[in-house]
Amino acid sequence: MRRVKDILVASLSSDDESSTIDDLAFHIQDCLSDLIQLKKLFNYVESNDESALSLLDGGPKRTLISIAIHASNHLIGAAYLYTKVGLTDQFQVNIFHDEPECPDHLMHTPCPEPMCERELQHYI
Repeated sequence: MRRVKDILVASLSSDDESSTIDDLAFHIQDCLSDLIQLKKLFNYVESNDESALSLLDGGPKRTLISIAIHASNHLIGAAYLYTKVGLTDQFQVNIFHDEPECPDHLMHTPCPEPMCERELQHYI
């Protein structure tokens, strides 16, 4: 995480607080592996080389789910810390809609990492 923090310190204004930089570094560092997997998926799409799929941890579906659920939340958090602009439903897909029809026993931690409460296939 030190390298990410060094880049942020060099890039941001001296007015930015150390705690904000630490929080930004955490959010960026924590989703880097997801972004690396997405880059590998893009490499496969560009090359159409089937062997490139073997480089994906868990395959394309897991990569897309990790980006959609895990990395996106970190990027939203980092964006807010950096810009102080809150999340909006820019594409009008009703992202703030709660799903009351979802039973409590099916609720989950939105992260397809090993410590999640539900198996990955439950996200699909």
